[in-house]
Amino acid sequence: HGGVHIHPRGWGLDFHYGDIQTVDRTVYYGIEILGMKHSKERKDLRSSRDANAYAYGKLNSMYIFRPSIGYKRVLTDKFRKNGVEVSWHNSFGPSLAVTKPVYLEVTIEGEPLSSFAVERYDPDKHFVNNIIGRASVLEGFGELRLWPGIHIKSGLFFEFSPYQRQLKGIEVGMGLDGYIEEIPLMAFEHNNRFFHSFYINLFLGKKYNRSISE
Repeated sequence: HGGVHIHPRGWGLDFHYGDIQTVDRTVYYGIEILGMKHSKERKDLRSSRDANAYAYGKLNSMYIFRPSIGYKRVLTDKFRKNGVEVSWHNSFGPSLAVTKPVYLEVTIEGEPLSSFAVERYDPDKHFVNNIIGRASVLEGFGELRLWPGIHIKSGLFFEFSPYQRQLKGIEVGMGLDGYIEEIPLMAFEHNNRFFHSFYINLFLGKKYNRSISE
């Protein structure tokens, strides 16, 4: 199944494949791709209506890739067509964070306000009075950096599709990503190696019968 992953610091997409082992136990393999913000990030500043909003002090944007393996155990069966199946899900695996530096449009000293330069954010030279707004999201892709780590996740599945071969439902739970080094997301705030958050995942999928050759 695939779904949309929503949490307080961002959102993303996930894809999972499940292999039913017993009546109440399924092994899952998957990958998640999601954005992660610093808890103090506030993107609400701009010098004019035409400028792109930016978060003052933000050094890098962060994206996480999570390959995972886990299992799901059924807690409550779906006893009727319009019932709800409740399952408990645990997973773990590597967590690869990718950071992209923030680029801004800034005024040029001694030049008209209509003139501007695109520069990588530097907290020692860029301030509210000389920042126009965020530059194109394409800026900074040549300076990506990788941060290896691990993650664990645990949640509850609520599956309520009325059709036997269809999956539809909501997953709620908590995830934790940990990295070898602190990841510099904000200039004037404490940066962390660990990122935890509660999440909601809205998913859709299908069930397939596996043919067994004798």
